[in-house]
Parts: sequence; structure tokens; C-alpha cells
Amino acid sequence: NWPHPLYRYGSTYFGFMNAHTGVDLDSNTGTPVLAAGPGVVVWVGYGLLGVKPAEDDPYGDAVVIKHDFGFNNQDMYSVYAHMSKTLVWLDQPVKIGEQIGEVGSTGFSSGPHLHFEVRIGENMFRNSYNPELWLAPPTGWGVLAGRVLDRDGKYIPELPIEVIDARRRHFPITTYSTRSVNKDPIYQENFALSDLPAGTYSYALTIAGEAYFGTAEILPGQTTFVIVQETLKDIPLTAEPQATNGRAQTYTPTPSLTFTPSLTPT
Repeated sequence: NWPHPLYRYGSTYFGFMNAHTGVDLDSNTGTPVLAAGPGVVVWVGYGLLGVKPAEDDPYGDAVVIKHDFGFNNQDMYSVYAHMSKTLVWLDQPVKIGEQIGEVGSTGFSSGPHLHFEVRIGENMFRNSYNPELWLAPPTGWGVLAGRVLDRDGKYIPELPIEVIDARRRHFPITTYSTRSVNKDPIYQENFALSDLPAGTYSYALTIAGEAYFGTAEILPGQTTFVIVQETLKDIPLTAEPQATNGRAQTYTPTPSLTFTPSLTPT
């Protein structure tokens, strides 16, 4: 269940007007689709995006689950699309790991796969967030996420990044488009890679014709976060720069408390 490497969240790989609002997980037709978490089914069938006739909807045959948990006092939803068969009904309670359908290629699809989304607040495509930051990585694997900024601290969209491990294997990624994309409430990232075995990685990118390089240590079950900015001005983070070529500085932020817990029993 690895995301399509060229069509991750925020990508415009196929030239659509809106960016990709989920991840695509390649699998054979008929493969069981399981609920990512417990909740209640709030959508079954065609027409999720609202296209008419419903059979022309790009999501195809889809299921949406409203989960029993949320985030920041907001509801959380997961979307499962392009299925060949759905096995649940509206308002049905489901448990984590319960089968809700089968992989297919309905809707706008180039082949059998599962389109998976995470939505916060409302069950709308404009409320999607990168699923790679919500799915737990496999044992021994970790996540790389970060921001690529210009000299003014603005996000640079659709910029290719090459991530390379010690065995010279390449993991391409592109920063998010500016269309139909939401940054994680905590990370405020514009790229993420969730399918990296633990180890040391190098990364390279080009900003305004200049090449930038850095290294990142991926730890099992954790997210490594980096910032690359086209500037010589210090970024107010507590960590020392991991790499610099005189034109850019790359940092890994040190986590810190965002509040001071009360010592008074409640």
C-alpha cells in the first residue's frame, strides 16, 4: 500500500485544474478495502464530488466514513474511491479493519487502485489533508516532511525534490500545488514522503537556477521535518543548520511545548 510516487497529495501530475486531494494505492481489482478507523458510513455510491450525472463523478463508486474521533474539536473523515464494489450501507457503524468494499477502477481512473483521502471539519474535497501524515508508517520506516520557501518566506509550489538513500535509490517528490491543497495544522508543510525505510538520506533541489543539498536522518515510526529557504537570513528555529552551501540553510526544528501544563490538580 505505497502511494503512487508521481501522484501524491498536492500533485498536478495529470494536468488537472485542481491538485490531487489524496493518495493512490495500487492494488488488483477485488482486493479488500478496509476501514482505516472506527466510525459511521456517511456516503456510499457514485456522485461524491457532486457531478451530474452521478456516474460521471471522478471518484466513481466510493465510501466515506465519519470517524469516532476528530482533531482540534473537528470531525474527521476518510474517503475510499474507485471501488468495484461497496459492501456497506449508509449510517452503518464500522470497526477499524472491517471490509467496506473492493478495489476497482470506477470513475476517473487509469487502472485498479484505491484513492484514499483524509478530511477534517467537513466532508468536502476542499477540506482534505495529506493522508501520508495521518497513516502510521510500517515498522522500521519513517516519514520525511518539510517546507521549501523563497527568499521572502513564501512557499514554492510544484518544485521537484530528489531524495536519495545510501543505496542510491531515488524517491522523487514535488512540492504541493497552490490549488485545492491544505497544509497540516501542525507541520504547515508543502511536501511529505511516508514510505522511507529508516536510514540517512540526501536530498537535492533547484531554486531559481541554484542547486541546494542537504541530509536527513529518517527514524523508525517518526517524522523528520526540514526547512529549506532561499535566503541567508537566519530562520528563528532552535536547531543548528544541517547543511548549507552559502545560499540556503536547511534546518530540522526541535520540538517544543506549545503550552505550559498547569500544576494544579483538576
